[in-house]
Amino acid sequence: MATPRLLHPIKVFLRKADKEETAVWDEKLKEPIGQVRRKQKPIKLTAQIGKGSADRSVATEGGTSEKSDGYLLFLTSELKRKKVTIEIGDRVVQIGEGDSEREVDYYLLRLAWRGHYPEHRGHTMLKAFFEDRQSSRVRG
Repeated sequence: MATPRLLHPIKVFLRKADKEETAVWDEKLKEPIGQVRRKQKPIKLTAQIGKGSADRSVATEGGTSEKSDGYLLFLTSELKRKKVTIEIGDRVVQIGEGDSEREVDYYLLRLAWRGHYPEHRGHTMLKAFFEDRQSSRVRG
């Protein structure tokens, strides 16, 4: 079976949005009122990162056009093995490890399933588009 590989894989640390523990939750809009709670310990995953302003949130006459600053590409086999479900609103807090680690503030905006191989009977990758919210409070 052909299994896809990531180009230049790197460790990313993801904090899941804990919607059940969020103090105030709007059931109609399905979003938190105020700040969403996040599980304390980040999940360590491997991803391919693509950075660059491919898109950006822009107000248009037809409404808001949601755009991103880049993407993370995950192998679904790793996500299944680690029993992790990537969702919109999850936050990436660190990229890399050791001397090369960098704190980031990336929020996942949208998800796209990729790599549909017939022998795998479906998608083999998940492309998670993110928005960099660090620009408002730059860390050294």
